[in-house]
Amino acid sequence: MVLEEDTKSKLQDLSVKQEKIFHAINGVEMGKLLVPIQRQNPIKLLFIGRLVPQKACDQLIWACSILRQHGLNFTLTVVGDGPLYNNLFTLVQKLDLNEQIKFRGYKSDTSCFMQNADILILPSLYEGM
Repeated sequence: MVLEEDTKSKLQDLSVKQEKIFHAINGVEMGKLLVPIQRQNPIKLLFIGRLVPQKACDQLIWACSILRQHGLNFTLTVVGDGPLYNNLFTLVQKLDLNEQIKFRGYKSDTSCFMQNADILILPSLYEGM
């Protein structure tokens, strides 16, 4: 399995048979979302994903507390759901980040969130691919 067209081409150059190559196309069409960057105040951060240990959202929330300590004006929108929701929500409360961090739950269409964000953050301790 390959994720990029470039990797697919390199395998073909190495004489790997076409039927042995599976190209997993990214489910998000980034070309439709690209717009000129305009610095906004606050800076709009976005996380989209499962709320599971692998995604390290707790570390993202701790990083947000550091941003606030340094006086950065930001918001973080968390789009997703999972078994760590309650723990993460409690951590936000504990760090008094209620005004900066909002949980939006699972959404099947995330394009509107991506269009409104300045920075997409995808932390992860490890990935399967």
